[in-house]
Amino acid sequence: MLLIFIIVSIVAILLSRGMKFRERITEFSKGAGQKDLLLMVWIFVLAGAFAASAKAMGAVDATVNLTLQLLPTNFLLAGLFISACVVSLCMGTSVGTIVAFMPIAASLADKTEMSLPLMAAAIVGGAFFGDNLSFISDTTIVATQTQG
Repeated sequence: MLLIFIIVSIVAILLSRGMKFRERITEFSKGAGQKDLLLMVWIFVLAGAFAASAKAMGAVDATVNLTLQLLPTNFLLAGLFISACVVSLCMGTSVGTIVAFMPIAASLADKTEMSLPLMAAAIVGGAFFGDNLSFISDTTIVATQTQG
């Protein structure tokens, strides 16, 4: 169902001619619903697609193995927190960062016998910390657009 939504949305945006790309997206968003909320939906959909792609190509397992080789176990939580901060700052979405990092945290917790809730807390904290500093954050974009 999600795939159909994405395909239909892309086709609708591409078929509208005579406007700049940004104007096409704005017109589509006005027609599909409230434009600021639809922009957030797009950001979450693309973040989920990124996480699914990363997992499908084996990036999660590769990252876990590389992390275990390079980072001592006693620095694992701090490393996850800092990594989540940086990725969230660059991607602009805490939800996308959490979706991308949680499989890594679960695998690391399983292999190192560390506390999964503690690892999850480090990732969530880092993701929200980076997201709140990001200029391309979905919440920052929506907040500024609603205020004109």
